[in-house]
Amino acid sequence: MDLAIQTQPLDGTLEEKLAYAAELGVDGVNLGTYSHYFPSEIDPSAYLADDEKRKDLLELLDRNDLELFMLGAGNNPLHPNPEQAQACDRELRDTILLADELGVDTVSGHSGLPGASPDDVTPNWITALVPPEPHLSEAVRYQWEDVALPYWRDLAAFADDHGVDLAIEPHINTLVYTPEDLLRLRRATNDRVGAKFDPAHMFLQGIDELEATRMLGEADAIFCFEASDAAIFESRRRRKGVLDVAPLSDRADRSWEFRAPGNGHGEDYWRELVVALEIVGYDGPISIQHLNSPTSLEDGFDRSVGLFRQLFGEE
Repeated sequence: MDLAIQTQPLDGTLEEKLAYAAELGVDGVNLGTYSHYFPSEIDPSAYLADDEKRKDLLELLDRNDLELFMLGAGNNPLHPNPEQAQACDRELRDTILLADELGVDTVSGHSGLPGASPDDVTPNWITALVPPEPHLSEAVRYQWEDVALPYWRDLAAFADDHGVDLAIEPHINTLVYTPEDLLRLRRATNDRVGAKFDPAHMFLQGIDELEATRMLGEADAIFCFEASDAAIFESRRRRKGVLDVAPLSDRADRSWEFRAPGNGHGEDYWRELVVALEIVGYDGPISIQHLNSPTSLEDGFDRSVGLFRQLFGEE
């Protein structure tokens, strides 16, 4: 398997980020076209309009002996605010067009999250239909049938026209947050829709990561494996559960936090996941995501790259 890092959280210019990735010895990178959590690395509309920008990017990757495995786009294309939804949709479509121009097979993103009704102004993550009030089941029906499926059918057809796969990350606080949700969306659209599979979001929900790997892999629906990790603090979990709305920065009060691979679970855990990926025939990259908690970005990436090189038998 190839090894990649997601460079968007790193500080510095794109040239500096790619030089750092080359120093780490990874095979490639995933670059971000969105600017929700971190500044975008590539403005897709600007790169689409400028042949020289695209040429320079490909030359920069080549000089660093790196492959561009994926472009990461999108925040919430299902947002009940039409302006926000339209901006995200434009970003997604431009990213698909740019991927086609650059010869990149995959664009990643989230499913998005609608409001609970046509009049809602706030995205609404509904996780249980209890108390069993009619408006809850109607809200879930509305979110899927009236908003999500029509949108993703259209976008999946657009992606198919351009030969690009859509890797959607099952993610807490989005409409698609479990493997079953992802497969439901795939069945209702086309085979261009698959998973950007992050085991940390399975772990946080109590979903068995190996079973999820088998389930998605047997459907040929893993388009990217995102290696990120999480730690649960049991004393706080016993008091608060894992549906924790404390800020990510409030480490003293949270019941869990994201970690770089190897800082949440050990080598045996990751070896089992790599073997499970091999068994289901996944041959894409392992893409390391690290968001600077609790170690620095450089320390986290160093440790994670070393972990996977060891698992690959390269150390």
